[in-house]
Amino acid sequence: MQIRSTFSDNELWLTGHTRGKLYYNMPVILQSGIIEISIPDSIFPSGILHLTLFDNRSRPQCERLVFVNHNDPLNIAISTDKSTYGTRKEIIVNLEVKDLQNNPVQGNFSLSVANRTLNNNSKSFQSGMTSYLLLASDLKGNIQEPDYYFAKNTRETRQALDNLLLTQGWRRFKWDHVVGPERPEIKYSLVKGLEIEGKITRELFGIPIKNLPVTLTVQSGFNDVYSTTTNDKGKFVFSLPDYVDTVNVEITAVRRTGRKNLVILVDESELPETEEWYSKYTMAMEITGTNIFKPVEERQEDTSQFRMEGLYREPDDVIYLNDQLRTYNNVYDIIKGRIPGVDVQGDRVIIRGIGSLYGGTDPLYLIDNIPVDKSAVSSLNPNDVERIEILKGPSAAIYGSRGANGVISIYTRRGFFMKKGVLNFQMLGYYHPREFYSPRYGTNFDNLLPDDRTTLFWAPEVITNSMGQAELIFYSSDTKGTFEVVIEGISDEGIAGEGHTSFEVQ
Repeated sequence: MQIRSTFSDNELWLTGHTRGKLYYNMPVILQSGIIEISIPDSIFPSGILHLTLFDNRSRPQCERLVFVNHNDPLNIAISTDKSTYGTRKEIIVNLEVKDLQNNPVQGNFSLSVANRTLNNNSKSFQSGMTSYLLLASDLKGNIQEPDYYFAKNTRETRQALDNLLLTQGWRRFKWDHVVGPERPEIKYSLVKGLEIEGKITRELFGIPIKNLPVTLTVQSGFNDVYSTTTNDKGKFVFSLPDYVDTVNVEITAVRRTGRKNLVILVDESELPETEEWYSKYTMAMEITGTNIFKPVEERQEDTSQFRMEGLYREPDDVIYLNDQLRTYNNVYDIIKGRIPGVDVQGDRVIIRGIGSLYGGTDPLYLIDNIPVDKSAVSSLNPNDVERIEILKGPSAAIYGSRGANGVISIYTRRGFFMKKGVLNFQMLGYYHPREFYSPRYGTNFDNLLPDDRTTLFWAPEVITNSMGQAELIFYSSDTKGTFEVVIEGISDEGIAGEGHTSFEVQ
C-alpha cells in the first residue's frame, strides 16, 4: 500500500478495522511526502477492511475500503436420496457441515425447499447469509447480485468487487465522536432478554422509596421467583429468561417497617396491547335488524359484591362495567365517548367546563379512594374494575384544589386495589412460533385434497449433531419442476456458511 501526501507534517496515523473492531493502529512517518507500507492480511478476518489515515490532530484525512477474503466459510454438503421424485413422494435430505480443517461443525442452520422456476427478479438484489455478513451489511444502497462476488474467485470478480467498494462504500460512524474526549451517550442499556422496569413510591405524595426489596413472581404454572432492590430513584429492573405467550406476573413489596402503604408502578410498555377489530362505540351496543343502535341494558347491581362507598354522596356520572367493557385495553378506553363533557386522548383526560388555577388539565385520580397518578390507572386491569365515577365542579369540591380539574374515582371488585404492596398484571412474552405445515402421505386419504404447495419444506432451526450431520424428511406436492434446497447458518464460533442443491419432481 502506498501513501502520498502534500502535508507539511509528515507524522500520520493509520488504523484498520473490520465490522467495527480495531485490528491495526500504527504511526506513519512520511519520507518526502511518500511511504509504502506492507500489512499482512492475516491479521484481519474476512470481510470489508476500513483503512483510515489521520493527521497528528486525530482528524481523518483519507479512507480506503479493501475486501479481505480468506475463503474460509463453512463447507456445507447437501445430498438427497434421489435426483428425481414423483408427486407426493417421500424426500430425504442429508446435510454435513465441516470447517476448513475438515472437522465436523455443530451449529444452528435454516433450510428451505422451493420451486426454482417460480423465483422472481427480486433475487437479483438479495444476498445469502455469507455475502450479507461479509459484504452487503457494510455497504449502502442496493447491490445487484451480491452473491456474484463470491461464486468464483477470479481476477474479474476481484476487480469488480474493488470497484464496488470505491463507489458504494459508506462510513459507519463519525470519527470525531470516536477520537474526541467525550464519548457518545448510551441511551439504552444492553437488553439480553425480557425486562420489567418500574418504580415504587409512597402512597400519597409519589415520593420514591429507595433501597426497598422487591419480589416478582411469574405465575401461569411456572411459579418462578425473582428478587431485586430499588435504586435511589425508587426504580427497579427485573431481567427475566425467555417466556413465551402471555404469563401472569405478581410484584410485591413491603417497607422495612412492615407497612404496605406504597404504590407499585410498571412501565406501560410491559403491558400487553389487545388488537381491536371494531369501533369502541359498537362494543357497548347491539345492532338490531333495522340497523339502529340499541344501548345495552342497564347493569343490575350485584349485591354479593363488596361495595366501597366514596367520600361523597352522589357522583355526576357512573360507568358500571359489564363483560363487554372488561374486554377493553384500559380504563381510558372505557371512559372515552361515554361521559358528556369528558374528552379522552390516549391517557390524557380533560373534563370540559372546569380548570385549575395553576394551569393544569389532569383530573384527580382515585382507586378505591387512594390518590394515584395516571400510570397506576394505565396499569389497572379492566377485569378488576367494578365501576368508574366522574365528579365535576361542586361534586369535586370536597377534594379542594386537587379536584379543581374534576375527579375520576375508580372502584375495583371487592376492593382489589386495596391489596397494598401487590401489583398483578399480564406480561407479553415471546411469540411461540407455529410449525411449518408439512403433510405426510401414504394413507388412503392422500387424494382427498389437491396439494399445490410450491414451498415444500422450511425448517428454521436445524441443529447438527457432534458429527456435523442432520437428516430431514418431507414430501413432494402435486407441483412439478425443479426444486432448490438452500441451507444457511452460523457455527458456534460465528463462522457463516451456506449450501445449495436441487432435485426434480416429475
